[in-house]
Amino acid sequence: MSSDIEFLIDVKALAEHGRFHADHSNLSSLDKRLAIHHVHNAIELTLRRKAKELNITANDMPSLIKNLKNQGKLDIPRENDIQELNAARNQSQHSEATFESRHVYRITTNGIEFLKEFFQKYFHADYDTLSLVQLLSNKSIRHLLTEAQAALVKKDYMLSLHKSHCAIDKAKWIVMHNLENLGAITYNGLSFTYKDGKIGELNEKIDEVLDFALFSRYATELSRLKSISRAVFWNLDQDEPGIGYSRPIIGEYNPTSDEAEFAFKLSVEFVRWIDQAFGLSIAERS
Repeated sequence: MSSDIEFLIDVKALAEHGRFHADHSNLSSLDKRLAIHHVHNAIELTLRRKAKELNITANDMPSLIKNLKNQGKLDIPRENDIQELNAARNQSQHSEATFESRHVYRITTNGIEFLKEFFQKYFHADYDTLSLVQLLSNKSIRHLLTEAQAALVKKDYMLSLHKSHCAIDKAKWIVMHNLENLGAITYNGLSFTYKDGKIGELNEKIDEVLDFALFSRYATELSRLKSISRAVFWNLDQDEPGIGYSRPIIGEYNPTSDEAEFAFKLSVEFVRWIDQAFGLSIAERS
């Protein structure tokens, strides 16, 4: 993989993290700040990468854009949009300015559209097909997320949802396995059987506690995913884990495209965080 592609995938991850914070209702003030800052940071890094290639320097975003246009003879797409995002970033960083959720969504979406055009024009890379999954170290999880992404494109939302959920649970299993191997915890796995409803409820509660204890930054999203997916997995040490349901499904259940997209975005971001924070290599039993 070329250094440019690795860089662009990393920048896309940063921008998509910003989108993740902007793309839901009832944004908190923290969501708004993170959305603006992450998308702005992705844009500035991209512009500075191109400026470095052209031996162009600048101290701030407006000067960077000006020098790329005048010295580098670059045509900067959506210039007004990124100038507006830059102004919002400055207000957010240097004052207590707050913005309406719709405004944050609009300026961050426009920022990502800029990245799509700039990637294509000056790096000959298609933003949408750059896969964050490529950066994952674990082959089995990478395969699950590749399948989830393909199913999402084919509009097989149930399959995509379950593959995304399985990738998350496999990453969590690796963390638990490795912590147990270090003697940090004693963990024999949860049965997740629904033959006895009370045992099933207890297992779910234990899993929620573990999510808050170890993965607190994603605990709310993980809880939402479980309520949407209803799936549970076993044999997570295998390439193709088994699948069941945490509660009986009554009638036909078809997840929506928004639910499947939420699950996929969450799974990629969560698994990448696990990879960076804990690692995704399975330690040998001591």
